[in-house]
Amino acid sequence: KNIVYQEIPTTAENMKQRFIAAYGTISPETLRNVRASAIERFQCCIDANEHHFEHLL
Repeated sequence: KNIVYQEIPTTAENMKQRFIAAYGTISPETLRNVRASAIERFQCCIDANEHHFEHLL
């Protein structure tokens, strides 16, 4: 977020390029952690029959 918004974006294309550049700085370990967390949250949602589940995390 800090990389993308370090300066005020000038165009939509400029913003897109900043996101692409920032994505390249994310480590594979961080991406694995995000994936694992998302899967855990999806499973909690399924287990709660799509009701509130945040308290189960």
